[in-house]
Amino acid sequence: MELKGLGFVPLLLAFWCAAWLATSYIVTVVLGHAASPLMHISDVGNFFPENILLRIGFIGTSIGTLVLTFLIYKYMVMHTEEFRGHQVLIQRILLAIVWASCFATAVMHVLSPEEYPRIHFVSMVISITCEALYYLGQSIQMYKLPGANKVIHHSRCTCCGLAFACAIFYFGYKTLQELFYDDEDWDEIREITTIIIEWVMLLLILINIVTYYSTMQRLMLTVSRNSCKSLLE
Repeated sequence: MELKGLGFVPLLLAFWCAAWLATSYIVTVVLGHAASPLMHISDVGNFFPENILLRIGFIGTSIGTLVLTFLIYKYMVMHTEEFRGHQVLIQRILLAIVWASCFATAVMHVLSPEEYPRIHFVSMVISITCEALYYLGQSIQMYKLPGANKVIHHSRCTCCGLAFACAIFYFGYKTLQELFYDDEDWDEIREITTIIIEWVMLLLILINIVTYYSTMQRLMLTVSRNSCKSLLE
């Protein structure tokens, strides 16, 4: 069996992530489980049944991310015969970074933030920062490929750069405010700022995932009884 063009993988991943998150958000607001429509992504899953939707959504997203990033790894390694040595090492490091992000995401949603607040926060830092770092590093590597579509790669690099900057600012700002300010006005400003940054960061990552459509369309998967091979068209 042959699958010609795997562009559906990033599209399906982006659609899945947007669909379950929108559904969870709507259920949370409709059932009155949110004090305000403006809330953190993690606040979407504080109550039943949206907490189940949130866990299923993140598990599916993690699996989809593992599949997509492995296909990107295969694409990068197979793209040119000159892709050897330190370039392969860079790809393996990037793959390890994003898989660490997926593992941290799983830990974050297995352990309750109420019972394990520090572990939950550290897992969230690793999850978001590693994912943003991976896509930024991968976009830079793809930009170097011969014959690369510069418009797509410029868009990808811009989205990834902004997402990574948001991740750094998000955790830095939140940590500094907790350390140096104990004021209700500052708490409100901090919450609103971090919520906006969090949702913007997610949107940028989703846009970046969609940009891999044209890249994955060039990848073909051949499946037989004894093997599974990926080839460039």
